[in-house]
Formats: sequence, C-alpha cells, structure tokens
Amino acid sequence: MALAVSGCGSDSADKRNAKAATASGTPSVSASATPSADQTAAVALVFKTYKAAVLAKDGPAAVDVVANTTYEFYDQARVSALDASKQELAALAPAKRMTALVMRGSLQADVLRSSTPKQLLVAAVDAGLIGEDGVKSLEIGQVQVSGESATAAAKVRGAATDFDLAFVRQDGQWKFDLLPLLDVGTRGFETAAKQQGMTVNEFIDAALEQQYGQEKFAQIVSRPLGR
Repeated sequence: MALAVSGCGSDSADKRNAKAATASGTPSVSASATPSADQTAAVALVFKTYKAAVLAKDGPAAVDVVANTTYEFYDQARVSALDASKQELAALAPAKRMTALVMRGSLQADVLRSSTPKQLLVAAVDAGLIGEDGVKSLEIGQVQVSGESATAAAKVRGAATDFDLAFVRQDGQWKFDLLPLLDVGTRGFETAAKQQGMTVNEFIDAALEQQYGQEKFAQIVSRPLGR
C-alpha cells in the first residue's frame, strides 16, 4: 500500500520512481525445490498477481503475495494516523507521513483502531488507495534469484528505471516486499519537491490538499483520530 499520489514532476526517471512507489488474484506461488528458471517465473507471477489484485481492488488477493516485512511499516503508520499531532506527523519520514495522512483521510477510524496490518492493507486495496496509475504503469523486468531473496528490474511504461523490485521467500513461497518502493518514492518526492521550490512535506501537503480539498486536509493534518 504505498498510499501516495502519483503525477509528480516531469516524465523523468524520478517521476517514474515516484509513480512506482504508489503501486503499492491467485494464491501464492510455491517455489521450493524448483529449478532456477521455475523460480524466476514464480517471482514474476507473484508481481503480476499483486498488480492484477490492486487494479481489481481485490485486497485479500494482494495481501496473499505481500511479504511480512511490509506490515510493520503500515502498523506504525496506523498508530500515527490515530495518535500523532501535526508536529509529530511533520517529523515522520515522508513515506510514513503520507501513508498516515491518507489512512486518516480515507479510512474509517474504527477500521484503523481494530485492524491488523494485513487487514489494513486489504481495506486500502479494496478502497483503491494504492495508487492505481502507478501500479498500472509498473512492469517487471529480468529476475535475479539469490537464495531466499530475489530482485527484478523495474520498468515504468516499458522504460528502464534505476531501481529494482524486491521479493523474499517465506515458507517456500515468494512474496513481494513493498518497503524498497517506499524508499524509491521518497527519492522521487524529494526531486519533484526541489524542482518546484518546495520542501518534501510542502510537496506532499499540496498533493493531498488537491486530493481532499483545503478544508478537509486542514482537519486531517491537525486532528488525530484517537483511540
């Protein structure tokens, strides 16, 4: 769930990186005891499954292929959405701040209070909060498998990028690790903000204000939902 807004800056590698980070079907693919060619195919299928699930707003299918390493980030963002003051939000890393703000603005308070990180991701995918434009344009390139981890070259609309997609194998099944995409998104936001003479927080605030409207965004950023 890289809960972020796409469409930043020019059609450059940095813009493609920011869009890919907003990217945020079928059962997970077993890759145990299979030849290398089969493992690379299994990794590619995991990505394609995640992408199809996000575009179809099928939360359970998306969660089925997401790595456990992703969930701590979203639980921390959930806590910030519930409890953080405006000043505390401003001190967060850009990706976590944006995720917390979108959670606060788009998900019901009782959902945030009661959900596990997996349930939150299901709700976010079902609600279309994963950045469909970014996911739609993101493609997988050549896969490299190394033991229990794998990387794949990332493409956006067929064009090469300077980052890789990451995968890990859990209990014999390949899963998509979303955390590296959040770092990519932060770099994209930093570049786009610099181009527009803004800080990263100002850039994110402008995008979310456009999404929610000035009055609602002022409430989102200043009013914790509480427990």
